[in-house]
Parts: sequence; structure tokens; C-alpha cells
Amino acid sequence: MTPLPAALPWRHPTTLRCLEGPAARAFLRTKWAELYALDPLATVYQGPGWVHGCAAVLPSAANVVVLVAENLRGEPEAALALQRDHNQHGRARLRPLGTPLAEYIRAVGPAAAQPSAMLVLAQHLVNQAELGTQVVMPDLPGDSCLSWILGTQPGWLHTTVECAAVSLPLNLTAVGRATRRAHHRRERIWAQLAARGRVAFTRTQTAEELAAAAATTQELHRRRWAGHPALHADDSHDVTEVLAHCGPGEAFVAQLRLDDAVVASTVCLVRDRTCYSLLPAMLPEAADLAPGHSLIRHLAVDLARQRYTRLDLGRTVPAQRSYKAQYSPCWTVTRTAISHGIW
Repeated sequence: MTPLPAALPWRHPTTLRCLEGPAARAFLRTKWAELYALDPLATVYQGPGWVHGCAAVLPSAANVVVLVAENLRGEPEAALALQRDHNQHGRARLRPLGTPLAEYIRAVGPAAAQPSAMLVLAQHLVNQAELGTQVVMPDLPGDSCLSWILGTQPGWLHTTVECAAVSLPLNLTAVGRATRRAHHRRERIWAQLAARGRVAFTRTQTAEELAAAAATTQELHRRRWAGHPALHADDSHDVTEVLAHCGPGEAFVAQLRLDDAVVASTVCLVRDRTCYSLLPAMLPEAADLAPGHSLIRHLAVDLARQRYTRLDLGRTVPAQRSYKAQYSPCWTVTRTAISHGIW
């Protein structure tokens, strides 16, 4: 068995329970929300609505797996939701529930940042890899304990992706002069269009509006990033079906319309004072007007009015970096760790 980091304690008051199938789904229904509420570091991608939605859309050939780190009293202190399926080569595969839609993968619970709890979860993943299962752990926040442990595994494939988040309200004074001029020029164009009544910024309010707008967003995203595997790797996940399980306080869609046509759209997931932008997309034919920039500005102003303090723009491939850099974001990284062998 591949050794885990010697710097972490081998003896600790944490044990592992591995739940699969009906038992795993029952845990998601009965215990997951409690662990989420006790974990301030968990993102909305660990939220009960999102996780339940991801479990609901799994194909019949896949199975839900939940790893539970328990204390000596048998109480769950951290949990990691996974799915077991097969990769394109027919090899058994274990990966996070919600992949590839979810942008941040964390364990959830009050002990999710404790090395002892994360060690037992990582040990199980390493054991599974040694038994022949392909373990794929994408989008682990670089500052998380689980990311650090799996990042030290010899023989595994390790890659990182940048993520961007901006503070609210937006402050564009920190950017360079050329960037400020570009922002002002685009703002003037959209202000002129708005003065003629041609522009509307909207947010969904009902479940029906959310479903319709999410479908539009997903289609725009597919058109915008067609042929770009890093941004559009899996058509099997329908975001509208996942969002159907999210409550009104967990998700909405923000859209920018020009002459009643949707020219930019993004799914927004929220937790506390942070809004996460998922699947941002624009109408390719309207690219000259930079509608994506205008949507970000409208959304940022709207969120700031509601006292949100952070707009997370998510994972960023090279084709998006200069676009997001115009908002002076805080840059972080997520790690993908894939066990050795065919993948």
C-alpha cells in the first residue's frame, strides 16, 4: 500500500464508516444537513439541496458512496460524498458526487479541517486505488487538508486550476488605467442601450423561472465553449435537474437581456454572504458588446445591495484568465488528484 504522509498522526480517535447505496442515501437525507450547518468552510457545493440533486440525477449504473469519519462515541464528525461508476475503459471509478459540475470539493462537518479525520478518508481512497479502482478527486481547494494529503501521493497525477473571487462591492480603482478605460467604455455603451429601454437585468424568483433560465444558461454555455473539453467535459449532467432540489435561498439565475434576447446568463448558488457563479455564458453573436462583463457588473451591484461580500467566479482556464483578471480578484487554486493507472 502506498504510504500516507508520516507527518500526520497514525493513531487518532477517528474511525471510518463507508456507506453505499440505500444506506448512503439515507445518510444524505438525515445527517448531511446537520454536518453542513456545523461547517463554516463548506461551500454551497456541499449544500443539502445541491448534494441531493446530484444524487438524484445519477444514472442507474452509478452508486452513491458516503465516507463518514466518526469519533469514539460513533458520532459523525465529517463526511465525503462520492459516486462509484466505471470510466471509459470499463474500470471501476470513485469520484466526488456532483463531478464535473461542482467547482469545489470538500468533506463536510466540524472535523473537515482536522488532519486526523481527513487522514482516514484519504486512507480509504488510497486503499481503493491499490485494489484497482480509479480514484478521481478533482477541484479540491488547495488550502484544504484533504487536498494536501492526496497531493503527496507518489505515482498519482496531480494538476491545479486557478479560481477567482472578487470582493463586494466592486472596486475597480485597483486595476490598471487601460482596464479602467475598457470598463468605462463598455459601461457607456450599455448605459446608452439602457436609456433606450433595450436592456434588462433579471433574477429568477420562482422554481419555474429557475428551471427555464438554467436550461437557457446551460445551452448558452455549450454554444460558447463547444469543443473546449476543460469547460465542457460531460453532457450527462443536467444542471436544471440538480437545481430542482435546491431551495429558493440556495440558487437563482441572473440574466442580461438585450431587446428581449438573453445575451448573458449565469447560475448563481449562495451560502451566507457568498455568491458562486456557475456556468457563466454569453450569446456568441453578441460578443462585440461584451455582455458577460455587463452581467458581472449588474450582478455585483445587485448582490452588494443585499449585503453580499463575495462573488466567486470559480475555476478559471487560461482562456478565461484575462477576462476575470479585470476585476482584481483574489486568486486561489484547486487540486485534482488521480490515482495511477489507466484513466
